[in-house]
Amino acid sequence: MSRRLTHTRPTIDVAGAQPDMLNDMIREVTVIEGEGGLAHVELRFDNTAIHGGVGVDFAFEYEDTDVLRLGTAFRVLFPARDAELDEDTPREVFSGRVSAIEFIAGEDGMPEMVVMGEDLLMPLRMRRRTRSFEGKALKEMVADIVAGTDLSSPVSDYLSDVIVMRHQMDQSDLAFLRSVLSDWDADVQVVDNKMQISPRADIQRGEITLRWGEHLDDVRACADLAHQRGAFSLAAYDHIQGKALSATADLTALGPGSGRQATEYLENFGETLCHLAAGKATTQEEAQGLINAEAARAMRRFVTALGTAKGNPEIRVGAHLALEGIGARFSNTYYCTKARHHFSRSTGYATEFEAECAYFKGEIAA
Repeated sequence: MSRRLTHTRPTIDVAGAQPDMLNDMIREVTVIEGEGGLAHVELRFDNTAIHGGVGVDFAFEYEDTDVLRLGTAFRVLFPARDAELDEDTPREVFSGRVSAIEFIAGEDGMPEMVVMGEDLLMPLRMRRRTRSFEGKALKEMVADIVAGTDLSSPVSDYLSDVIVMRHQMDQSDLAFLRSVLSDWDADVQVVDNKMQISPRADIQRGEITLRWGEHLDDVRACADLAHQRGAFSLAAYDHIQGKALSATADLTALGPGSGRQATEYLENFGETLCHLAAGKATTQEEAQGLINAEAARAMRRFVTALGTAKGNPEIRVGAHLALEGIGARFSNTYYCTKARHHFSRSTGYATEFEAECAYFKGEIAA
């Protein structure tokens, strides 16, 4: 019986070209992305080659081979099986710029070149300041934060026109942006070289089925009540209108999955609650948004999963992972919160992930 061979080697693309020597020299590639954006990559290359008229020398020390210079834009593509074409097709897993270059030489006499890159959110991390935003709609404030970058037209249609007041205190623009979006339960990622801002509960970057023993090599899943609460509330003060504000979490969308929520398992613990006092809201709408975001973050992490799958470039932050074959209680659909794509010549291509789900199937059928 013939066995299908699957191509797992990634490809480095620079300005639309895929230099042969660069790709032939790949030793290891690691791409890591998480919530809040700023994916990063580490590329390790053999650094010895034969040059015409020179002989054996360092591979990337010549003008025609020095293609990954500091600041250079590049992409990393991993192969994925296309069922319709029955062939491996490249899928982009990283797009960004070179941020660091390292030379390594050890006792074994095999020099390496290491190239590191960050995605297009890096300029926001490199701007640190203190400033205030007053009397602006949330959409306008986000547009101001990213102004002057390649991402100056963010996709943020869902953001409300509510007027907010925020102070950026000795923070990078990226840290401040993440903080603002967290208050409104949103996530930011760079997709197709565009900044995408979406409600956390609405994100679905594809759905992938991973069965233990087939696509899934190892997995660890845990339902944990330690950080769950039966109720979430907030108290704040509207200093403009001179009145107190209060809000209680009211959630209808918690992402993928099915089963019972954590609140249904808390009855034996008596009253459990999370109350935020002196919240930073200045309007009732903002107070409601803040407590809903706080509750959603906690409730979505009721069940968490860590796993390693056979290399799959479709496993990205925001993908829905249908984990199967891990028992009736834990087999469910999870939201991917972190992905690590790793290739090496010795071990091949694997994808590690972290994921979460707000639902648990805790009752075993009789």
